[in-house]
Amino acid sequence: MSESVIRHEYRGHTITIRVQETSDAQWTWSYSIEGIGYRDYGARARSSYDPMLSAAIDEGKRRIDAFEDRLATGEG
Repeated sequence: MSESVIRHEYRGHTITIRVQETSDAQWTWSYSIEGIGYRDYGARARSSYDPMLSAAIDEGKRRIDAFEDRLATGEG
C-alpha cells in the first residue's frame, strides 16, 4: 500500500490531503484545512489516483468557500 501527503493552497488556506492506495487497488483520502480547523476523516474510494485527488481538492475548496462566505456575511 502506498501513502502520501499533498498540500494545496486556496484562498489563503492550506488543504492537506492524505491519500492511500488500498490493498484492492482503490484510492482513499482524508483532508484538513489550515486556518479554519476543519478535518474530514472519511475515506471515499476511487479507482484511480487522479480522480481521487481532484475530488479531494474540490471538496476542500467547497469547504473553504462556505467558510469564507460565512465570514463575509458576518455569520462566522
